[in-house]
Order: sequence, then structure tokens, then C-alpha cells
Amino acid sequence: PSGADRLLLGFGDFEPGLSEAARGDAVRREVCGDQIAQLAAFGAIGGTRLELERVSSLLGAEARTLLGGAFTEDRLKELSESGELADYKVLHFATHGVLWDQVDCFEALLTASAVAGEEDGLIETSEIRELDIDAELVVLSACDSAEPGEVAGGETLEGRTRAFIRAGARSVIASQWKVVDRVAPDVMEAFYRTAVEGGAPIDVALSRA
Repeated sequence: PSGADRLLLGFGDFEPGLSEAARGDAVRREVCGDQIAQLAAFGAIGGTRLELERVSSLLGAEARTLLGGAFTEDRLKELSESGELADYKVLHFATHGVLWDQVDCFEALLTASAVAGEEDGLIETSEIRELDIDAELVVLSACDSAEPGEVAGGETLEGRTRAFIRAGARSVIASQWKVVDRVAPDVMEAFYRTAVEGGAPIDVALSRA
């Protein structure tokens, strides 16, 4: 079992924008122009804030959230390096998920708000493996976050779930389809209510939700 003392840490409410680190140098912009344009076009997903606010309200003082400009790749890595990330039993990511047809430029990833900082705001598979976590559960409330099948030249988003297991998670919830922003808050609130208040196993709680 996890040795974490606190219950849940949630990340969400992605703020649109693309950092200079994500754009890269001129060579990267030329080679990866289509992918960079796709990232730059990502919009806000307001349901993720509502989702985490409702989960936080349900769990009370046992839940903490980092939303909007507070949800950055820099902050995630700081929490990992300090050991604080490993002090949560559940990590919940409500954001954009991406599966590329080819991965010459970026791996499968989750997105964080791209504010000023050293990181590019793209939480890639190789970076997930390096996180120091001790979670009973990681929830990836993001599009295609468990998409099966191979991608030429790299890993799939299914590889992302394995990366969280390697980093220390015991279980991962992920999606095999697009997440409907207006529905996700209801599903996640029902899931946590059944799992935490009702004491149901996570697979049963998710099925009921």
C-alpha cells in the first residue's frame, strides 16, 4: 500500500498558449510545424476546473488542487523533486491529452499551462517515468489517454499509463476516447463519491459512475 499521508492532488484548468520552449528553435519549428500549430490551437477546457472543484468540495480538506496558471510542468517537477508529490494517494490530471500519428517531434503527452518557466508545458512519457510518486491511483481525465495500438517511431498513450506505473502508481484510470467536457465533472464526482464515501473498489466505482 501507498505510504502517502494525504488523499488527493488535482491538476487542471489548462490555460491556452504555447511557450517559447515548446516552439523550440528554427529547425524544430520547420520540422514540427504541424504539431506546434496543433498545440498552439488548444483552447481552454472549462469543465476541468468545475470537475476538480466538485471533487475537492466532495473530499474537503483532504483534497488540494492546482488550477490555471498554478498548473505548470515546472510546478509538477518541483513537487516531485521535493518529495511532496509522493505524499498523495491520488493524483488527478484534468487536461488535454494528445496522441500523435508520428512522434518525431513530441512523445505522447499531457499539457500543462505554458507560463513563464524553463519547461515547455508538455508532460511527455519519458518525463512521467522520472516523477517520484507513491499513489494508489492516478486519474487521467484527458482525451485518448489510454489509446491502444502502436504509433510509428514511438510509444502509444497506453505507454503513458505504463509510465505512471513505473513512476510509482499502483493503478491508473485513463480514457480510450475523447472526453466530453460538459460530462466529465458529473462522471468524476460520481466516481469519487462511490469510491470514497461508499468504499467501492475503483473499477466498481468507475463502472457505476
